[in-house]
Amino acid sequence: MRLSHVVAFLLAAVSAACPGHPAPPIAPIRTALVTRAEPAPDGGPPPTTGGRSPAEKFAAGELVFGVYTIHDVAHCELASWDATAAALGLDGAQVLGRELTIGDTGVAVGAMADGVVDDLTPIMTALRDAGGSDIDGHHVCVVPATGVGVALSTSNGFIAFEPAAIIGINELVPDAERSMYSVVVVFAHEFAHQLQYWYGNPFAGDKSMRRTELAADCMGAAFVAMTQPSGWIMEQVHKGVVGALQAYADLKFRSVMHHGTRVDRAQLAHAGVELVTSRRAQQQPLDLATIKRTCDAAVEAWDASLTLTPPDQLWGGTEP
Repeated sequence: MRLSHVVAFLLAAVSAACPGHPAPPIAPIRTALVTRAEPAPDGGPPPTTGGRSPAEKFAAGELVFGVYTIHDVAHCELASWDATAAALGLDGAQVLGRELTIGDTGVAVGAMADGVVDDLTPIMTALRDAGGSDIDGHHVCVVPATGVGVALSTSNGFIAFEPAAIIGINELVPDAERSMYSVVVVFAHEFAHQLQYWYGNPFAGDKSMRRTELAADCMGAAFVAMTQPSGWIMEQVHKGVVGALQAYADLKFRSVMHHGTRVDRAQLAHAGVELVTSRRAQQQPLDLATIKRTCDAAVEAWDASLTLTPPDQLWGGTEP
C-alpha cells in the first residue's frame, strides 16, 4: 500500500477523533519541508563510522539503484545511520522496528516505510528511464525514527521520518488545501535534496536555506506530477503540493533557516506542476537535468520579479 493511501486513511481518523486538537509548534522541530538537520546541501557527506552509507557505497563503485528501508540489510546499514545521526546532533534519534504500531492507529511502522518506498520508487524509475544522468547507480535508504521531526534528508543518502509526525501533518494543512498528494510531496521534496547533493546546488553559498528549499519545492512538485496522469488528478496534485508546502512557510527573513513565505512556496510548487503539464502539452521529454535546471531558474526568476524587496534582503542569514 502506498504511503499516501495509508496516511489518507489515518488523517481522516485523526481529524474525526481530534477535531479541536491544536497544531504542534513548528519552530522546535526538524521538519521535512523545513530541513533543520543540516546546512544547505553542498555535496559534503557528514562523517560516518561503523558502516557505509549509500553515498559511500556509490563513491566506492558499489552502484545500487532504488529506494530501500533501513530494515533492508542487503542495501542499508544501520550502523551508518546511527553514526550519521550522531554526527548531525540528532539526540534521541532511534530507528523504529517494523512491527511497532503508530499510537492507537494500528498501522505498523513497516507499512509506512514501505509506503515511502512505493511513492519514491516511481519517481526514481521515471528519472532513470528518461536518461541523461547516472541516477541508475544511486540508492536511498528510508529511516523511520524518533527524534527527526517530520522528515529530513542527509547528504550521504538517508531520508528519515518520524511516523507519528507524518500523521500529524493533518493538523498543519487545512482541509481545503489538502489532498492525498500533500504527504507524497513531503518525501518528493526530501528526494529533491538528494539530487542537490548528487548533482550540485547553485544556492549552496547563500546565507540561508531559502533558495535551496524553494528549488526543492519546485522539483518535489514536479516529481509528484510527472508520475500522475493528466486531467482532474493534476488538479489534486496541485492542490496537495501547494497546501503542504505553504503549511511549512515562515516569515523569518533574517534566519539562516528561512525557507520562504506562503507566497514563495506556493509559487515554486506551482512552477513544478506547470513544468510537467507544459512539457506534456508540447509532447516534450522530461528528464532530471531539465527539471533541475528549470526549477533552479524558476527560483531566480521569482526573486527577480520581487521588485519591492532587493533579493539580498530576502535571506539575511544573520540569526539562527
